[in-house]
Amino acid sequence: MDKMIIHIGQYPRQLSLLPKVSDIGHILGKKEILDQFFPTCNFSFIIRGSGWFSVNNKKYRVQAPAILIQWPGVKFLYGPDTDWDEFFFIYRGEEFKKLKSTGLFDIQNPVKPFYAFAQTNNLLKEVFHLVETNSLHATGDRIDLLCWQAICESPLSESLEEVLSENEKKIELLVYKIKDNPIKKYDFIVIAEELGMAYSTFRRHWVKFTGVSPLRYISDIKLGIACKLLSETNLSVSEIASKIDINDSLYFSRFFKKKTGRTPSEYRRSYNLK
Repeated sequence: MDKMIIHIGQYPRQLSLLPKVSDIGHILGKKEILDQFFPTCNFSFIIRGSGWFSVNNKKYRVQAPAILIQWPGVKFLYGPDTDWDEFFFIYRGEEFKKLKSTGLFDIQNPVKPFYAFAQTNNLLKEVFHLVETNSLHATGDRIDLLCWQAICESPLSESLEEVLSENEKKIELLVYKIKDNPIKKYDFIVIAEELGMAYSTFRRHWVKFTGVSPLRYISDIKLGIACKLLSETNLSVSEIASKIDINDSLYFSRFFKKKTGRTPSEYRRSYNLK
């Protein structure tokens, strides 16, 4: 697991318009399940993977790309099915009122998908590059602005039209079609040809848009479906395997344990949220 957190509260500010970021960080390959209160207000960008998020007796399914929010005074239980990649911005508790007034820190909807993946990912990289290189331009105001821009632009699917190439637009449409029907069999070499791309070009654009390979993307979605069915239904393991187009329940159990570190039965006992 690659983990980093950088304290930036000490950077000087000249403006008071935006909420002030106190820390930024990332956890790549995160496996940890958190069960705790936070004294801070947090935005977590889940850019790869899937899992659960529970607060105030409500349980939410998380499928990357998604944004999670946490705020002071309540307990959160959340984490990945297997592992996920997460970037986060932390604001001090006293920023809660200002954050809530913006409408973007909506505690009634603490788990939201985000659509401008490439755009948001570039902004996240810019924030970390600015801080890690100790740029002379890394004022607190500039960091606050970049972080807020990432938060504001992440849900804006229409803004992608301005930044995606024709090939990237094709990938975007394909990704959403596959997300709606991940059980269908896909031959990505044939699909690349149909889209007028060499497979290497197709794969490069796909990874840029989703963060993972085509096969890993489908595998992660199928795993998420299996986890949801295990925790929310009484379907047998073989029935769940069939739901994600795996006809051999033994193979499904091996696949599931390799991905999660638990057998389907162990997962059901641990994560049954009914």
